Amino acid sequence: MPRSFALSVESPAGVEHILSAFGDQQYWKARLAAFDNGTATLDGLTVEADGLVTVALMVSLFANRLPKLITALVPGEFEMARTETWRPTGAGHARG
Repeated sequence: MPRSFALSVESPAGVEHILSAFGDQQYWKARLAAFDNGTATLDGLTVEADGLVTVALMVSLFANRLPKLITALVPGEFEMARTETWRPTGAGHARG
């Protein structure tokens, strides 16, 4: 079930620099390598001419690290498909 939330972050790096990193496969591989509660794989990365970045991830959580209530409902490993979409909105802002 998709969830939306709002988050605003100030960074010394400019939006263009951040979106450039989000469009780089090596950034995602390094980010996913640090995922220590399971395994995650990069299933797709698309960067469009207008700056839109879409990344598809598959996250596998180890059953022994999940609450017993979850493991009772979902036997074996638990996988989540996750998609992030980032777009420049102008004036030094991005929406994701």
